[in-house]
Amino acid sequence: QELARQDTHGLVLTMGDVDQELRDTVESLRTDGYSASRRLANLVYHEDDGECERRARVSAEAGAIVALLELVRGEDFYAAAAAADALGNIAFADDLKDPIVNAGGLESLVQLLERNDRQAKRGALATLQNLSHDKQIAPRLLDLIPRILAAVDMFKPAEDEVPDSVFVQLVGTLHGIAKHLDSSGRERLRELGIVELLMPIATERRDPEAYVTSKLCIANLVGHVENHPLLKSDNTLISELLKVIDHSMNGREYVGSSWTLSTPLQGLANLTVNDENKEPIADSGALEPLFAIVAENENGDAQQYAAKAISNLAFTIDLEARKPGCREILQRVAASGKSKQTRDFAQLALFQMRERRAEEQVAQPAPATASKGHIMLSYPWKRQQTFLWLRDQLRKRGYTVWMDVDHMSASVLEAMANAVENATVVLFCLSSEYKESEACRTEGEYAYKLKRPLIPIKPDRGYEPDGWLGALAGSKLYFELDADMPLELAEEKVTGLLMELQRHGANPDGAPGPSLSPQQSVDGQSAELKRAIRRAEEAESQIKTLMGQLGGASAAVTAGSRSLPAAGEGADPIAGRLALLEQSLAQVKQSQQATIQKLDELLARPSCACSVQ
Repeated sequence: QELARQDTHGLVLTMGDVDQELRDTVESLRTDGYSASRRLANLVYHEDDGECERRARVSAEAGAIVALLELVRGEDFYAAAAAADALGNIAFADDLKDPIVNAGGLESLVQLLERNDRQAKRGALATLQNLSHDKQIAPRLLDLIPRILAAVDMFKPAEDEVPDSVFVQLVGTLHGIAKHLDSSGRERLRELGIVELLMPIATERRDPEAYVTSKLCIANLVGHVENHPLLKSDNTLISELLKVIDHSMNGREYVGSSWTLSTPLQGLANLTVNDENKEPIADSGALEPLFAIVAENENGDAQQYAAKAISNLAFTIDLEARKPGCREILQRVAASGKSKQTRDFAQLALFQMRERRAEEQVAQPAPATASKGHIMLSYPWKRQQTFLWLRDQLRKRGYTVWMDVDHMSASVLEAMANAVENATVVLFCLSSEYKESEACRTEGEYAYKLKRPLIPIKPDRGYEPDGWLGALAGSKLYFELDADMPLELAEEKVTGLLMELQRHGANPDGAPGPSLSPQQSVDGQSAELKRAIRRAEEAESQIKTLMGQLGGASAAVTAGSRSLPAAGEGADPIAGRLALLEQSLAQVKQSQQATIQKLDELLARPSCACSVQ
């Protein structure tokens, strides 16, 4: 099957000729680095993706990765830049990304990026951008972001200036990384000021490709964040994502680039997490393409993101009123979706629709009694270890505990509904991952609807819930529990939790037992509230210390000092961090005052015989 192909030098070569040319070029990398690297980059590149990946593999088998990285680390700027270009084309093949990284590619590329040479920076960023699209590699790039930002700071566009191609590549790299991060990784990018960096590019169409890419990146970083100012100020974010989706569905380029359908769908799905975005997204006509994509069983990733978006919208949008026939589509997807996640999302959407219409509803279950009920654990996957530990702590004290890993079922929704309906108490996770999970929201809201007692478990001290999770948590007494906390502290926390469980009628072995006296209940709650006040005081002290340190760094910048906390940081990012710390300080003080008020109310009860210490 010798197919004649035209390479970039105008030579008509058979496939066998190309392969031999690739091997010969790799062989010459060590003797003629610059010319051989350029030649290799041109030979590997091909307009057909499959052929490009095939040529990359032939080059890698001939030893191209090691030889090119040697040139990248070398002293010759021209050869290093050309080698990075060739390495970027090889990194286009997904199965060759790991070998590049395992050979020390990330550190070598960042070092090349830090050189004072524009071509070297372009070559390094092009390869990093290709590597960033791998879900395993993207998190490893996170720690390198400060160095990457510092290395390209000189290319940051001024107001009304068209971004340099180096900066456009940076935007693409940041988007690739943001796509594959969990909530803590996205928070880290927000702390590094990535949203503020992209905002000027995302709000003005100075460079079309950077304009769209920055919007996609922002959708992934802040789409799920309640009341984010950018989401309120940028009324084109949703419409641009829908334009990219439309062009991708019809195989057309948008702003000069071809976009994988799953890319804009991921951004749209993240936007649907936020309740404030749901109505504008539905009003913008998003339901038509979403249901068209989810109905097709071709593109697995695209179908999954479309199903996720629909599942999120179903919490507040009457889908059947907006899209007649959507129930039948979701029923087919729930039965035969391409992935389990897709099928689960379809089931969640159907559950919300059933709740909204009250169709096929069984009579409302009566509250579970202590003699038959269990303690249900509702948590996101990332916090599984903490809740496995909590399950074991409760079981060894004689409690009946329901956790999904012990009750796997073909119907996720049926298992969840039964677990909530037969629960005496539901322990739910107070975390950003819980808030962003469609399944967790379904569990939490269903438990609330059935008036099951809800006790929040907070694995992270600093997290403050907002949106629907903030409403669900309300002013409930929460317990800071984590599998990694010291044993003595864990015992103290679990003891407080046991007292709260018994206050709600949950007793060991599921049998009715003696309830806590009012005085015992008050003592347990007051002790927990006092600990919360002390933690708030510690947090306030730490924030003030950080503000003092950053204030000193800002003064050093103003005086012309270059000894900054991190390379490449200037006065603006320091000012931004100070502003964030001021917001955090205000939130801590507000939380502290609310806790003090709760304690005062608790101690004012007639049954309370204890005193404020």
